[in-house]
Amino acid sequence: MKITNIFILCSFFSISLFAADNEQRIKAEIKEATVYLNAAKLSITCQATIPAGPSVVIIENLPNGINQESIQLNAKGDFVILSVNYGNNYLKELKRTRQAEKLNDSLDVLNDKLEILNGKTIVLQKEEEMILKNQSLSGNNVGFKVEDLAKLADFYRKSLGQINEEKIVLKKQIKELDKKIYSISSQITEVNQGANTPSGEIRVSVTSKTAVQASLSCDFLVYNAGWEPLYDIRAKNTSSPVQVNFKAKVFQNSGMEWKNVKLTLSTTNPTISGNKPILNPWYLDIYQRPVYRSSNSQGWGGSDGKKMKLAESEMDRPQLTMEESQFASEQASSSADYTAVAQTALSVEYEISIPYTIPSSGKQEVVDIQNYTVNAFYQYGCVPKLDTDAFLMAGLTGWEKLSLLPGNSNIYFESSYVGQAYIDPQNTSDTLFISLGRDKKIVVKRETVKDFTSKKVIGTNKKDEYGYEIIIRNTKQEAIDLEIEEQMPISQNSDIVVEMMDKSEAKYDIETGKLTWKLKVNASETKKIRFRFSVKYPKNKQVSGL
Repeated sequence: MKITNIFILCSFFSISLFAADNEQRIKAEIKEATVYLNAAKLSITCQATIPAGPSVVIIENLPNGINQESIQLNAKGDFVILSVNYGNNYLKELKRTRQAEKLNDSLDVLNDKLEILNGKTIVLQKEEEMILKNQSLSGNNVGFKVEDLAKLADFYRKSLGQINEEKIVLKKQIKELDKKIYSISSQITEVNQGANTPSGEIRVSVTSKTAVQASLSCDFLVYNAGWEPLYDIRAKNTSSPVQVNFKAKVFQNSGMEWKNVKLTLSTTNPTISGNKPILNPWYLDIYQRPVYRSSNSQGWGGSDGKKMKLAESEMDRPQLTMEESQFASEQASSSADYTAVAQTALSVEYEISIPYTIPSSGKQEVVDIQNYTVNAFYQYGCVPKLDTDAFLMAGLTGWEKLSLLPGNSNIYFESSYVGQAYIDPQNTSDTLFISLGRDKKIVVKRETVKDFTSKKVIGTNKKDEYGYEIIIRNTKQEAIDLEIEEQMPISQNSDIVVEMMDKSEAKYDIETGKLTWKLKVNASETKKIRFRFSVKYPKNKQVSGL
């Protein structure tokens, strides 16, 4: 394998050194990007003039993290493709962006100013040292009059005071410069993110009888890209439907800017195998202790010059062109108004018809996908055992037709931001509930009823009784629908017996122990509900969970 590797390496460099006259480098443009949840398929196109005889076309400035097995090259023209190889170019000097050049120029100016200030500080320090060395008066300094001594003291005071003031001013100026230098340096680091990363190249070896024009298109997969769903959920009031704005946070750090590309968002995960697993026989045998022997191991080598999948030359592939559009509307539009949804049995694709530019920075860019109007009913919910606040809940019906994905959402109610919630459509209910926040105008209290709470010893058993009262007061100007949730304990031991004594018309789920009341509470009305239960267990045992 090592010999094979060397041969491939030598052949690669021999092409670079001796076949330079038959090489041409072309830059590809990304036309389409299909972004999966954790990867992206990029489609590039380019034109080349193929000379007569053998030659090499190098498609350069590509991402360096391409999945080599995913490369599919399509060609149109009267020539023959001999081979396709993918590799990285570590030698090409990358050009700095205009923004990076401006930032570096600003940084140079600031560093020059900082050097000048540091020089002034050194001069002041030397001047201060010189004055301090000459201020001592020894016994040899005879004949000093009081007037001379006063003048000398005044000189030292003024000189050292002035030096100290100048040092303080310089210190502040240096501190401000350091802040600016740090900010610009941080920005340069962000702008140049990935600048030192080598670019990818696809080398296409071809041969032709005559000089021809060639159209090349290539699809490949990169993993440093993806998207995640985001929702804006808005409700004007409790009598209006809910507006759901479905968005995507798209990111990519492939090393190649996606400029004005046709964007498609897919729910497919290309990294997961689509093949049904094979269930092999499950064998059992008596364990045999292994006999260890010393042996020499030999490593395996690999090659970066893998052969890629080829499409035959002269293959006509439909090309999609993007034309500039002008939209005139009284209300601002978004990409959600120009998104087509294509749904298959296994996935959903959202085709954005407006061109998008996604920089190779790793930052998330928000893309509008779809706007939905969903019918909803509103009710309040409260779990007094955990939180006595009442929460306004919107129940969305028919949500399963929207092909939503699990993701975070921003909640707005009555034009005010309420907070964030996690939307999980992966449930079997026909109603999707979304919390719209707390309503302090609904007052709920949970209290222990002492008359119904006791601990007794009956023979060899103990019997503990518990009673609770829930008080609901509606201070709003309109009636509300309120759902109260409570619970009873569930025994996991036959020695522990839980008995329902009073549930006040609550719906009781014996499997989960949940109690549910659905109440209609009028404006300014106060309602009370009670529930009681008992727990019986051996008196010489201690029950955990009570």
